[in-house]
Amino acid sequence: MLFAAAASSSAWAYQAGWRATGLYEAIVAADCSDCEEELGIIIACKGNGLPAEVTVNAAASQSGQDGAEAPVTFTIDGEDFTRTARTVEYGLIGFTPVFSLPPDDPIVEALQGGSRAFVSFNGARAKLGLKGSREALDIFKAHCGWTEAGFLQNQARAAAQAASAPPAPAPVGDAGASQTATGKPIATAIYRCEGNKGIDATYYPDSVELTLTDGRSLALPQVISGSGARYANADESFVFWNKGDTAFITEGSDENITFKDCAAIQ
Repeated sequence: MLFAAAASSSAWAYQAGWRATGLYEAIVAADCSDCEEELGIIIACKGNGLPAEVTVNAAASQSGQDGAEAPVTFTIDGEDFTRTARTVEYGLIGFTPVFSLPPDDPIVEALQGGSRAFVSFNGARAKLGLKGSREALDIFKAHCGWTEAGFLQNQARAAAQAASAPPAPAPVGDAGASQTATGKPIATAIYRCEGNKGIDATYYPDSVELTLTDGRSLALPQVISGSGARYANADESFVFWNKGDTAFITEGSDENITFKDCAAIQ
């Protein structure tokens, strides 16, 4: 089955280089894992078979105009690929190119098959790592419906979910309030954390249900993340992060870590 790997985890990690995180139309591919500000490029699925959104942090510059259009050029093994990007100002990162990437864009094949890559934008030039890009982008293409099999499976999954009776809405309020997960579970995990705390997690295609040792139970939708799988409530006052076999929870506007150093025990 195309997505059989999803049965063991909600994220696929590589020791170094590119990785794909998330599932189905919430999948994201990036050029490194757990790299914080060193993250160079993020490719985010925007729908089954649709063009992805590419954010190139590595090419960010300290000058520019938010919303302006400008060319961004990828040089991969000596071949140039120039696309029109929208300039987005991301705080300390700077003025960053963001552009749409169709499934058949030659950049995709070049990123997968290349050995050296550079990106240029607004006078800035940076190197992009390509280690693991073939495997990560193959996973991305399957889950985002860029392959025929992946597209059809996403359609079947959406039809099955639409045929299910909708659950009663959960109350909206504090961080403990949540929506009810739909669909069949794809994975489960039990995490043990610092301070004898614990998290029981049940993963769904685009959400997670959590049971915490402090007595709370909640469900969270998956949201886009450049590193790891991230699930959050509407105002992101409660965020659950899953990175491979580890996890942690942040709460409040100050992102206080309330469940830390959590490791899967099964």
